[in-house]
Amino acid sequence: MKKKIVPYNELEEKVALALTRVSSSRQEYQGSSLKTQHDDIVRYAEDNGIRIKSFFGETHESSFTAGEIFKDAVTAAISDPEINVVLVHTISRFSRNKEGIIARQALKENGVYLISVTQPSNPDTPEGELLTDMNLLLAKYNNAVRRGQVIAGQLGQLNRGEWSYQIPFGYMRNPEKKTEILADDIKGGLMKQAFKWRAEGISQVTICERMQAQGVDMRPKHLSKLLRNPFYCGWIIHPNLDNVPKKGVHPALIDEETFFAINKGMRAKIYGSPAEWDYVESEDGDNRVTKLTPQYPLKRLLHCPNCGKALTGYAVKRLGKIHHYYKCNTKGCCLNIKADYLHQRFDEEINNYQLNPQFIPLLTKILHNEVHTRLGEDIQNLPKLRKQYSELEAQKTNVDVNLAIGKINDTIYQVAMKRTKDKMKTLDEQIYTAERAECQAEEAVSYVIEKSQHIGELIDAADYTNRLRLQSLVFPEGIVVDPTNNYILKAQKTCPIFQKRNLSA
Repeated sequence: MKKKIVPYNELEEKVALALTRVSSSRQEYQGSSLKTQHDDIVRYAEDNGIRIKSFFGETHESSFTAGEIFKDAVTAAISDPEINVVLVHTISRFSRNKEGIIARQALKENGVYLISVTQPSNPDTPEGELLTDMNLLLAKYNNAVRRGQVIAGQLGQLNRGEWSYQIPFGYMRNPEKKTEILADDIKGGLMKQAFKWRAEGISQVTICERMQAQGVDMRPKHLSKLLRNPFYCGWIIHPNLDNVPKKGVHPALIDEETFFAINKGMRAKIYGSPAEWDYVESEDGDNRVTKLTPQYPLKRLLHCPNCGKALTGYAVKRLGKIHHYYKCNTKGCCLNIKADYLHQRFDEEINNYQLNPQFIPLLTKILHNEVHTRLGEDIQNLPKLRKQYSELEAQKTNVDVNLAIGKINDTIYQVAMKRTKDKMKTLDEQIYTAERAECQAEEAVSYVIEKSQHIGELIDAADYTNRLRLQSLVFPEGIVVDPTNNYILKAQKTCPIFQKRNLSA
């Protein structure tokens, strides 16, 4: 049963649940410590007549994902009949993901108001609610930007064959060059021997016993995981590379044949096979592995309705012509659809979507800030430049007055006026450049918002890589193909900044 909803400013008694969180111990020393949050929340509650009934958090938990503390706090606030306020230090400490807006709405529907003690807003007004939601979205956006920058750096390393993640047993990092991975003389030699023993048919239990006799305590389950890792034969596999194997720059502990002798299915995963890659199947049965990925822009986006697995693309060559298909590789599913047909269905579906008008002001603000940042310091310093120019105009007038009343002679006047005019000329050029950049920024933002209104056209005009990104943005959890209903595409989840057009209007 939902609580009775009373406007925040009309609550007879404000009873709060306080939530404090930091993502890591490092934030303890960056002005966001748990103690700082706790003290600021208590002070705000005392100043505003709020009784704090309970504290949640007081520990490390990332607000980037909806962790147990976050879920427990929201549940407790809704279920406790006394609590009508959730106090947080900043909105970003409540949440930095899309669940934050949903949770705030759920709290509001149950008569509980989310209040930030450092970002106060009136929860009784639409503007106050919008400001809170904007802070939640901006926190998510900032986290996504930082995460994207980290991933971009990691992706560059992966494409170079470098491994920046945790290294497996038997390796060590060069203490003088952390990006370089070396084979550990003792542990690496023991791991190399373990591969040879396993290739000879010796059980993993026996291998663990032999390793233990040499001072290394390892369980068979852990050893089994290590023996399946292609890192030891010089290959790296990571989700940021779409799990496509990449030759690493680190030294291999064993040769590939020994590794493949233990892991027979890994050869096809590394070098490719019809089951793992797009391929052309000729009429005489000669399968040729090939990368036809751009022919299948919906690969990994479309999902099988039976097993949920992402569809793959393949081609069949008949009578000199190549025909493209999507299919599910799960045995027994038998889902096999012409690519052209699904491409047409997707175009029809995506053209039904547009930007959600509710988010256009927020997106405009985010884009405005991003464009201003990218265009450099001039545009950011425009208010300061204008102020300096006004001060020089006042200074120029003051020089004229001093000459008129005889405070300075003509020689001093000419020197002072020349210096002032030179500064004004320089500032005038800087202001002109900044104003042009600002105008271009506004035009760029308007252009992006306008183009985003037609997401289907934007996807159709994008190159392959950007098309995948845009598709994943609109449909983050993919699309299910319904073969029983004329192959209708059903989005599992849609990004909230997009919505279907009102086709009946």
